[in-house]
Amino acid sequence: MTRFLRFLFGYVVFSFYGAFPERFINEIGREGIDIWDTRCDGGVYYSCTFKNSYRRLKPIAKRNGVRMRALMQAGLPLYIEKYKRRFGMLVGAAIFAAILIIHSRYIWIVEVSGCETLSQSTVTKAMSELGIFCGADKSTIDARMVSERARLMLPDVSWIYVNMKGCYARIELKERTYEPEMDNSVCNVVASEDGQIVSMEVYSGHPAVKTGDGAAKGDLLVSGAVEDKYGKTELVRASAKITARVKRDYEITVPFVQSKSVETGDISKFRRLRFFNLDLPLYLFPPPEYGHSERTETLPLRLYGKDMPIALTTTETERLEEILFEIDESRALRIAGERLEEITKNELSDCSIIDIKTDVSRNVDSLTLNARIICEKNIAIQQNFIVN
Repeated sequence: MTRFLRFLFGYVVFSFYGAFPERFINEIGREGIDIWDTRCDGGVYYSCTFKNSYRRLKPIAKRNGVRMRALMQAGLPLYIEKYKRRFGMLVGAAIFAAILIIHSRYIWIVEVSGCETLSQSTVTKAMSELGIFCGADKSTIDARMVSERARLMLPDVSWIYVNMKGCYARIELKERTYEPEMDNSVCNVVASEDGQIVSMEVYSGHPAVKTGDGAAKGDLLVSGAVEDKYGKTELVRASAKITARVKRDYEITVPFVQSKSVETGDISKFRRLRFFNLDLPLYLFPPPEYGHSERTETLPLRLYGKDMPIALTTTETERLEEILFEIDESRALRIAGERLEEITKNELSDCSIIDIKTDVSRNVDSLTLNARIICEKNIAIQQNFIVN
């Protein structure tokens, strides 16, 4: 701190010699003038004092027969004197210092730690509603109050704490641990869809059907009412795996005249500057809403490996043109087959496919593929019932 004050007010390194240097030093002390780093080398004394105090030493030196000589000046006043004619530099330095002082009042970085199943976006959205976001004024934030309100907004969090350090807000949390819920309610097992039963694995309950029977959607497969050897009925939670053979019918139509969008090479770029919570467009006309492909790239300002709340987003659009083209029957059949394969992959992932039968029909402008798929799947679903 002492070194900073000496730099702030400026100081002079000087030498002195004469008949009575000791009396000179003593009188300086009586006058309350600060000097430091005083040393003697070959009869010549060297010392330092503040720039404003150096003028006060001259009459004291004259009374004690001492001659003084300024050797060097240092400190902030020297730089101000040196650059006082460069007005722009001083103004720029002042503006920069003002920006630093002003922005030190705000949050620059918000970081969330402790999330396991809870998404960070959910936490940041809740904290934003409570006033914790990039660009928020720190002086208006009560971290303890925000933590208490956040626990009410996020029921899956057992505790949460907001740690404010400089322009950095760190949100630390621990998720709530729930005991697994045991469903002990009584239920039957019914069919989820039509099918012919090929195998049964009954874990609890009384079977209402047997292998080879047909079942319609909603039919009872396993009853939750079990009768013991004494004729007494006991209600249980029925559970089973009932594998049935089911069928699926699909119709896929592919027109012979197809359309597609092609890029034309007509590219436009649109840039936006995000500064804290401000989103500033750097263009006069907005990007088109349709008929274009779009690629977006965001380059955040990074400092010490952290993303700052300042970023430049570039959106590149390219105009698309719709063109029509014809395909032959073989190409249309191949497209229909690919669509059928995609359907079976997405919709029948829980089934074992036994057989696929297809039929192709053609007309003037399209080809239609009809497919019947035979597969096996578990049709058992539990259905609770109320006991009066």
